[in-house]
Amino acid sequence: MIVPEQAGLQMERALLSMLAPPALGRCEVISFRRLAHRILNESTGPALAALSANGRVMALRYLIGQSRQQFQEFARVADRPGFLKSAARAIVELIQEAVTPEQLEAAADAARSDGDPSAPRLADTALLYRAYLEYLGSERVDPEGVLDLARARLVHLKWPDGARIWIDGFAGLTRQQVRMVAALARRAAQVDLALLMYPGRTALGAGTADPVSLFARTERTWDVLSRELAESGVALEEPLLLTPRQAPRFAGASQLLRLESNLFAPRKSEGAAGVVGGREPVQVHFIQAPDRRAEVESAVAALVDLVHAADRPMRYRDIAIVMRDLTPYHDLVSAALAARGVPFFIDRRRPTIHHPIVQLVRGLLSMPDGGAFDSSVAVVLKSGLSGIEDADAEALENYVLAHGMVRAGLWRDPWKYPPNPARPELAKTPAAADVLRRVNAARTDLMAKLGSWAPEGDDTAVGPQGHASQSVGGGRRTCRRWIDSLVAVMERMGVRRALARWCDDAAARGELDEAREHEQVWADLTRMLTEAAETLGADALSGWQFREVLEAGLAEFTVGLVPATVDQVLVSSIERSRHPPVKAVFVLGFGEGAFPSRTAEDPILSDDFRLRLEAGGVKLGPSRVLRLLDERMLAYIAFTRPSEFLWVSFPQADEAGKPLAPSPYWQDLRAALPEAAEEDCAAWFRRQTGCASAAADVSSVEQLASGIASGMRTLAEGSRNPDDEAVTWEALYEWARRRPALSAAVGAALRGLADVPEAKLTPGATRGLWPPPNRTSVTALEQFARCPFRHFAGYGLRLEPRPRHEVSSIDLGRMYHTILEQYVNELTETGRTLREVDAKELAADLSRLCREVMPRYAEEMRMDPGRQRGLIWRGEKELPAASLGQKRSLSATTLAPAVTEVPFGDGSEESLPALRLPLSKDRFVELRGKIDRVDLLRAGDATLGVVFDYKRSFGKILRLEEVYHGLALQLMAYLLVLRDHGARLAGDPVTPGAAFYLPLLSGPSPVDHPSEADDAAFNPLAGYRPRGIVDVDWIPHLDRDLETGRSAALAAYLTTEGAPGHLDTTDVAPKEMLAALMDHVRGRMAELADRWLSGDISVSPILLGTYSPCTDCLYRGVCRVERIDMFKRRVLRMRRTEVFAELGWKKDAP
Repeated sequence: MIVPEQAGLQMERALLSMLAPPALGRCEVISFRRLAHRILNESTGPALAALSANGRVMALRYLIGQSRQQFQEFARVADRPGFLKSAARAIVELIQEAVTPEQLEAAADAARSDGDPSAPRLADTALLYRAYLEYLGSERVDPEGVLDLARARLVHLKWPDGARIWIDGFAGLTRQQVRMVAALARRAAQVDLALLMYPGRTALGAGTADPVSLFARTERTWDVLSRELAESGVALEEPLLLTPRQAPRFAGASQLLRLESNLFAPRKSEGAAGVVGGREPVQVHFIQAPDRRAEVESAVAALVDLVHAADRPMRYRDIAIVMRDLTPYHDLVSAALAARGVPFFIDRRRPTIHHPIVQLVRGLLSMPDGGAFDSSVAVVLKSGLSGIEDADAEALENYVLAHGMVRAGLWRDPWKYPPNPARPELAKTPAAADVLRRVNAARTDLMAKLGSWAPEGDDTAVGPQGHASQSVGGGRRTCRRWIDSLVAVMERMGVRRALARWCDDAAARGELDEAREHEQVWADLTRMLTEAAETLGADALSGWQFREVLEAGLAEFTVGLVPATVDQVLVSSIERSRHPPVKAVFVLGFGEGAFPSRTAEDPILSDDFRLRLEAGGVKLGPSRVLRLLDERMLAYIAFTRPSEFLWVSFPQADEAGKPLAPSPYWQDLRAALPEAAEEDCAAWFRRQTGCASAAADVSSVEQLASGIASGMRTLAEGSRNPDDEAVTWEALYEWARRRPALSAAVGAALRGLADVPEAKLTPGATRGLWPPPNRTSVTALEQFARCPFRHFAGYGLRLEPRPRHEVSSIDLGRMYHTILEQYVNELTETGRTLREVDAKELAADLSRLCREVMPRYAEEMRMDPGRQRGLIWRGEKELPAASLGQKRSLSATTLAPAVTEVPFGDGSEESLPALRLPLSKDRFVELRGKIDRVDLLRAGDATLGVVFDYKRSFGKILRLEEVYHGLALQLMAYLLVLRDHGARLAGDPVTPGAAFYLPLLSGPSPVDHPSEADDAAFNPLAGYRPRGIVDVDWIPHLDRDLETGRSAALAAYLTTEGAPGHLDTTDVAPKEMLAALMDHVRGRMAELADRWLSGDISVSPILLGTYSPCTDCLYRGVCRVERIDMFKRRVLRMRRTEVFAELGWKKDAP
C-alpha cells in the first residue's frame, strides 16, 4: 500500500484495527520515498551518494558561487534572502517533472529570439540546472531523483510480479511518481488507485480534466496517469464509483452530510438528504469573533465542553484544530490549550535556526570568513555551548564590548585594561582585579578550545563581495579539512556532552519535545557535516566559501516531531497533516487571505516561465492560477473531516484593529447549509449554556479568577443596585473560595484589586544612596521629572548599559565642544570675532583643530587608524558648516562669546558657585553643571547675559510646555546661574536676556522647486539658526536691524507697535515673562528635588500629549511598567501663549 509520507503511521493503525494479524503481516504500508529506498537496497548496482534536501541546498550554494560570473539575472539576486530556497524549489520541480537541461536551453533560445524578457532567467535556470546535474554525475543522486533511479533498477527485483498494490491518499502525483506507478502496473497482478472526485462523473478518460472543477487537481492527476498507463500498455478497468446513498461517516450527522453534498457543487446531488425539521441537533456552527484571541479562546472553550459533555463525551484524540496557516495562531492556540490543561500536539516543522548548536556553528563559521572576531566570539559565548561558565562568558563578552577587541591578534596576549572604562575610579579596586583575572582566564580557555580555528593574526584576504576573509591556516583548504577542524573545535568545547546533559534535564522535567528537539538537531547537524564531507570533501574552499555552503544548509534546518500515541488534540494546517478519523473539527482563521491562501508567484518558475516552457512542449506543475483554484479542494477537505461536529470561525479584526473580512468561501458555506445560523462567539456560548451572563464563557481557572475580580471591582465601586452580572460573579466567588483548588488563583486575582502603595525609600535608605551634602545636576532633575523610578535606577542604583567600544553621540558632542572652545579661545586671544573670518580660513582652522583634538580622544578609546580618519573627516565636514551657519545667523546681531565652557558648582577656582535651591525641612540642594557659551553685552546701564547650549541634533527648539513641567530645565537653570552669580564674570550684576540652543547639525533646506536654490534669498544654512527664548525688551539690543516684522537672525517678530507677534511660533517672551519663567523653573526644580530627597521612586512616567519617556528609557526592562500606569501623570500639551498665561501674562499686555 503506497500512501503519502505523513499518512504511513495513520494507515498502519487503521489496518491494525480492521484486519487480522496474518493479513497485516502480508501488507506493507510505504511511501514513494521509502519504496525507492527499498528497491535500491534490494537491487544490484553502484551505490550512489544520495543527497538530502540540505545537501542539495549546500551544493547549489557552492555552484552559484562557482558560476556567478556566468549568470545574467541570478548574479544580482544570488545573495538575497530566499533566493536559494527558490532555486532549490525550482530544481526539485524540474527533476520531478523530468525536464532536461536541453529543453530549458531550447526554451531560452526561443525566448531570446522572440525578445521575451524572461530569456535571461530561462538561460540562468538552464545553466544552474545543468551545473547541478553535472555535479551529481554518476556518483551522486538528488533526493528527488532517487525514484527515477529506483524505477530503473526495478527490473532486477521479482517481488513486483503478481503483487497487489493499493495507492491512496494522494491529491496529486509528480511525473516521477506517475512513471513509477506505470512501471509497477506493468508487472503487478492488480493496482487499485483511490482518487477524490465527483461521484457523478461519467467521463474519466484522458483529456477530460475540468480546470474549474472542485476536484480539478485529482482530475489532472488521473488525466496524466491514464495517459501514461495507456502508453505503457496497461489495461484499465472500468472505474469503481463509491456512491453510497449515505456516507457511513455521516450516519448520525445529517447537517454534515448536506454540507458535504452541497458545498461548491454546481447543483444539489440527487442522493443528498433534504432539510429536516427544526428539532435536528446542530452539528455545524458558523462563528464570528472580534479578534483572533477571542476566536481561539471561544474555540478552546467549546472543545473543553465537548470533552466534558454529560452525554457522549469525546476523547481529546477525537478532536482536531485546523488552520490554513499556523503562524498567526500558533502561540494563541498553544497558550489557550495549555491554560486549560488540554494535551495537544502541533504538527509543524519548526525552524531551528535559533537553536544554540546552530548559533554556535554559525559563530564559528564567521571567524574564518573575516567577520569581526569579537562579534563571532559573542555568538559562540551566547550559545551556552562554548564550555565556559555562563558568568565568566558574560564577563568576557562585557570586556570585549567595552574595549573593542575586534581583531584576533588582540586576543593572544593578556589584557590589562580596566573592566569598565566608563568608571575609571573603580579600576584599582580588588573587585576590578578579580574581574580582570576571570576575563583573562576565560580568554585563555576559549583560545585554547578554538586552537588553529582562530585566525592566526590580522592578515586578511578578500571575499567575493570585497569583505575581508581570514582563512584558518591561511589560503584555501579542502571541505573535508574544514569540517574536521570544525568538529575538533566542538569536541574541545564538549558540545556533545552538553547537549546530552540538556536532553537528560529536559526529560527529567517532562519536556519530552524539547529533549527530542535537541537530539534531532544534533543528528541533523552531524548528518549535514557528513554529507558535506562526502559530496564536497575534495573541493578546495576559502573561508567565506565554506561558510556560504554550510550557512545554506543551516538555514534549512527544521525539526518535525512525531506525535506521541496518547490522547491529545491534533493542531495542524490543512495542507500538511493527514488527519485520522475525528469526530470534531475546529476550522480557525477562515478569513480572506487564508482561504484561499494568498500565494505569491514563484520568483524563478513564474507563470510566464511555465507558459514559455509549455509552448516548447515542456509541462511543469500547476500555475499560480490553478493552485488558487485548487484551494477550494483544501477547504472541502477541512469541512468534511469531522463526523459529528464542525466549527468554522473567522476574526473580524487583527491585532492592530484592522478589519478582516471572511473568506470568499463563506458564502458557499452558507449556501450549502442555509439553515445554520451565523453567530457571535459570545452569543453562541450563552445559547449553548442557557446563561445570559459572561460567566458562561468561563472554561479555565484563570478566566474564573479574572471574571470574579472584575465583578468584585464593580461591586466595590459602590453601586447600590448591582446588576445581575455582578451578583452572578459574587455568587461564583462564594462558591470558589470554599474550594482549595480554586481559592489560591481567585485570591491572587483579588489581591490585584488593592491599591498599590506608592514606592518610597525610607529616610535612611535615601541618605545611604545620596549622602549629604545634596548635590545634583539639572539633567538628573529632568530625569526625575520624566519618571522618579528612572531617576532612581540611573542615579541611585547607578544601573547603566554595558559600555561599548564605539563613538557615541555623547562622545562626539564632547569632542565638538572641546574643538569649538579652543577655536573661540584662539579668536579671543587674537582680538577677532567670527564675523571677521572668511569661510576658507574657518574651514582650515577647524580642520587643524580636528586633527589635533580627535586623535587624543581616539587614543584614549584605542580606536584603529581607519576609524580615526573617518572621525576626523566627519568633523571636518560638520563643524565648518555649523560655524558658517552660526556666523551667517549671528553676524546681524551684537552677540559675541565672552567665555566658553563655564562650570558652576564643581568647586574649582574658575567655577561659578552652585545654583542653590532651598527645600522644605530646612534642607537645600546645590546644582552643578557647565554652560557651553556665555555672551555679555552692555545694554544701556545693564549688562545683558545670553547663554548658548550646543546641540548636535537637528531642529532642536525650546518647548515651553516641557520647561513648565520640568522636562527641559537646562537653559533656564543657566540663566538662573547668571542672574545669581554673573557678577563673577562681568564685574556687574548680569540681567538674563536670552537663552538658545545652538545646533551643530542641520537637515536639508526644503524648496518648492530646484531653481529656488539658486535664488539670492535662499539660505541653505538656515537650519543652524539659534532657537530658544528671548526677552522682548532686549531684542533691539540683540538685532539692531530689526524694527518691525521678522528678524533675519533670530526667531522673532515685532508688530508695527513694537509688540511681540506670532508668540506661538517664535522665540519671543512678552515683557517680564522670561523672569517669570525663570522663577517658575526655580520653584519647579525645588519641588522635584524635595520629592527626590523625600524618597519618591515611584514608577510614574509623565505623559505629555502622546510623548512618553518610556519609549527611550534604558530601564523599562527593570520597572516592567504596565500600560495603565503610563497614564497616571498625563498632562496636556500647551502652546507658548498658554504657558505665558499660566505665568500671569495677559493677552492684551505688551
